[in-house]
Amino acid sequence: LFVMQIGNFHLMILVLSILAMTALEQNQLLRGGSLLAFTILSKISPGILGIVLLCQRRFRSVLFVAGAGGLLLALTLLCFGIHPLQFFISYALPHLSSGAAFPPMTTFDGIRTNTSLFGFPFKLQSLGLQIGDPWELGRMMGRLYTVCVVLLAAASSLRKQGDRRDQAIRWMSLLVLSALQSPFAPAYVWFGLFWATILLSVEVRS
Repeated sequence: LFVMQIGNFHLMILVLSILAMTALEQNQLLRGGSLLAFTILSKISPGILGIVLLCQRRFRSVLFVAGAGGLLLALTLLCFGIHPLQFFISYALPHLSSGAAFPPMTTFDGIRTNTSLFGFPFKLQSLGLQIGDPWELGRMMGRLYTVCVVLLAAASSLRKQGDRRDQAIRWMSLLVLSALQSPFAPAYVWFGLFWATILLSVEVRS
């Protein structure tokens, strides 16, 4: 309800990403590739599912995702020119990855509600611990966390594939972990975990 109230796009990206992977599993390459390309270009973090496809050697699916992404970029350039893309690469993307694009990160409410690993040093500092520069430590922890998530995605993709529910739970879990790579990750990024828990709950017997 909170996400719907503020109009955040994160939940829609999560749903579209799961629909994309489901379509690719059913060999609906055009539909799945287009949806996944859209989510990756919109939010970046669903790119973790591209790692899964690569590790599973589903190269046709990867080609459809890449092709759809290239077409979306071409349409963007045709409609809006080169300047928005240049601005995104040269300014917006570095500010997003460094945390500079998130002014609330250093406020009390921002520190309290940030669930990303990047924000952990700010929590320690607010508790009075001497940790040096929280920005530098946060960036270092963020880079290490990114490597761990990619390795986890590769490892999970090589496991024996279960039923559709099991696969969906893996995708949701990876999407949550990938979203936590953002320097500022409010509680709504955990929505995928709640969704996965609902699917897991059918196995509970006592």
